[in-house]
Amino acid sequence: MDSENDTSSHLKFIGRVNPEEKINVPHMYVSGNSFFERLCRTFYDKDNRANTLVFVRNTIHRSFDIIERHIHSSNPFEISFCKNMIIDLGDAKNGIESLKTTYTTDIKFCCDMDTIIQQIDGRMTIFNEMLGNVSKPLEKKIGKTSTTK
Repeated sequence: MDSENDTSSHLKFIGRVNPEEKINVPHMYVSGNSFFERLCRTFYDKDNRANTLVFVRNTIHRSFDIIERHIHSSNPFEISFCKNMIIDLGDAKNGIESLKTTYTTDIKFCCDMDTIIQQIDGRMTIFNEMLGNVSKPLEKKIGKTSTTK
């Protein structure tokens, strides 16, 4: 289950990436695009978008595998875990869109991300048919405040 928990955590991580942020895959953090951060990525903490692509692709495909392995279970925990992962896949699409914004000049990277989004959409359709429509409950975004009248 640890590997499944790691995959779930990585999926949540992808979903929290914002526009103009880059993922440092070896150390699992995001960084902005300031001059200092670019220097750090270039000389000190080297990473690149190819690693990001592999990380995103592998995380999404492992998520598909985990869901498919547990979706027919009679164990309520496993069904709940599947539903949460399906919700996290939807959130990951937002993070992937953010990465496309970050790397907007890299057409190949953006096409690869579009392909991953299409795979998520296709699988989510199948998963939702199997489990019923799994939708995300309404919640506040981190860092956002809501006002009520």
